[in-house]
Amino acid sequence: MTDENKTKAQLLAEVKALRQRVAGLQAGIAEREHVGEALRHSEQRLRRIVKATNDAVWEWDLVGKTLWWSEGIYTLFGYALAEITPDFTWWEDRLHPQDRARVIAKFQTTLARGEHMWADEYRFRKADGSYACVVDRGYAEFDPEGTPLRVFGGMTDVTARTRAEESLRVYAEIVRNMPVGLYVYHLEDLNDDRTLRLIAANPAAAQFTGAAVESLGGKTLDENFPGLRAQGIPQRYAEVVRAGRAVELEDVAYGDGRVGHGVFSVKAFPLPNQCMGVAFENITARKQAEEALRVSEERYRTIIENIEDGYYEVDLAGNFVVLNDSLCRAMGYAKEELLGANFRRVIDQDSSQTIYRLFNGVYKSGRPAKSLEWDVIRKGGGRRSFEGSISLIRDASGQSVGFRGIIRDITERKLVERALQRAKDAAEAADRAKSEFLATMSHELRTPLGIILGYTDLLLEGTFGQFREAQAEPLRRIDRSARELHDLITAVLDLGRLEAGRLPLSRRETEVAGLLQDLQAETRRLHEQARLTVVWDVEPALPTLYTDPGKLKVVLKNLIGNAMKFTREGSITVAARRHRDGVELSVADTGIGIPQAELGVIFEPFHQVESAARRQAGGTGLGLHIVKRLLEVLGGTVTVQSELGRGSTFRVWMPYERQNREV
Repeated sequence: MTDENKTKAQLLAEVKALRQRVAGLQAGIAEREHVGEALRHSEQRLRRIVKATNDAVWEWDLVGKTLWWSEGIYTLFGYALAEITPDFTWWEDRLHPQDRARVIAKFQTTLARGEHMWADEYRFRKADGSYACVVDRGYAEFDPEGTPLRVFGGMTDVTARTRAEESLRVYAEIVRNMPVGLYVYHLEDLNDDRTLRLIAANPAAAQFTGAAVESLGGKTLDENFPGLRAQGIPQRYAEVVRAGRAVELEDVAYGDGRVGHGVFSVKAFPLPNQCMGVAFENITARKQAEEALRVSEERYRTIIENIEDGYYEVDLAGNFVVLNDSLCRAMGYAKEELLGANFRRVIDQDSSQTIYRLFNGVYKSGRPAKSLEWDVIRKGGGRRSFEGSISLIRDASGQSVGFRGIIRDITERKLVERALQRAKDAAEAADRAKSEFLATMSHELRTPLGIILGYTDLLLEGTFGQFREAQAEPLRRIDRSARELHDLITAVLDLGRLEAGRLPLSRRETEVAGLLQDLQAETRRLHEQARLTVVWDVEPALPTLYTDPGKLKVVLKNLIGNAMKFTREGSITVAARRHRDGVELSVADTGIGIPQAELGVIFEPFHQVESAARRQAGGTGLGLHIVKRLLEVLGGTVTVQSELGRGSTFRVWMPYERQNREV
């Protein structure tokens, strides 16, 4: 139907409908404009909120692979805009290495499961290289098929909170493990100290008071420890809460026969909300130790004051801090005059330097010094000689804080020692004079005696004609007596030289076999006269000795002569063999022997074993002493074995040349 065929009514109806449609369209446009304006206002408000917050807000478009950050990331982590590349890799690289794998795995698992909410706590690297603790919360959007489209959320820096929580945890752990007992009380009525009620306690509280914390909790102080009211403790605790001032108490005795034991040191301090803390330490052992120390110090002072020797203590500067009466009397001062004074007050300058060096040596080495001597100047003049010791004084930490020692007045002893030294010097001078006299006289006596022995040998050998037996026997007696006198004079001469320290030595290479052959020839006439069997047992190829052969001959002659003198019948054996890096020369006889009790003293000068046979044999008792002294000079030794009535064996040991050669 065309417009021409339409009625007017129909046309008016269409116009009306058209107008209504236009009006509807205009209303829709206005509504859309209103909604758009509202959205613009909402977006602006959201941006202002995001900008105002301290959190780092982010949005990650998983389809477009873009990541957006708010300005909060700059504030939180210190990054500049140019440093941020908003992508997943930039965020991943800044996770702490120890957190990275865990955080990424959790994020990916959340999306894979189709979960909308994601939250985690991790460490995020800041621009300066340090790490911040953050809480990151996100919300994921998915399409109808469950594919994640985007995730948006925010990061909050909780570093301060984490540190505070850790500090609180550490403090709580310290309180729990601290050796000091800790109670927390609440004063329910500020005007009534009987309303102090226990609300908390650490484990050490039970250890110190001897009562389980569970049995005390929720009860008042009077219920738990009724004995404290008599000491005024609840009243003072209530005042701590009311006035807000801490108080310290000593010697608080817990325990009334039911709970608690010992003596305590207590500190009460105010806490918020009408509460107070009570920290207490069991000082029973300390009090006992202090009492024991007091008794010990009293005993120590009593001992120090009653010993006869002087006792002192000085600080590191040398000032007296402790002296006993004995020391003060010895120095002539009252104790008050010396306490605090320096040790230099009582000694001269030379002694002062000496003692300072001694103190310094003890301080550096830490080792005590003993038997030290110095002079002290008494008050009013006069000197006294003292012998003392120095040792370090250390405190409880081991630090050196001073010196102590014992001092003894040795003035009289020094006078006696000087008198004895003078007497000793005089005696030694007299002894040297005696030795020199004997040496001189012995030398002068040997000259005429040598002439007598020479002519006697010539007569006995028949040089001047043969004698009858009646004439020869007196000559042999003269010869024996002259030789005994010669040996005596020689012994006295050697002894004098030994004591005077002037015995000459002539060391040289010495063949032992040759020396013994000479000795055998020189003692032949003695063997014949004694009518004894003499055996010479010499090991072949003995090493060479570096010694004085003349002095070694004197040693062996003395031993052989003694053997012949005290052997009436039997034999004498002279032997030589290698022994202990040297040569052993022995003289063994079958004579009368020596008592065991005498073996230790036969080498002493002028010592003779008492017996009828020995008195008949005669002698001066110098021979064995000279043997021992000569061997000491030559570097050898002598030992003896003997059995009474069965003979004696003397063994002389001489070292090889390499040990005995003079340097």
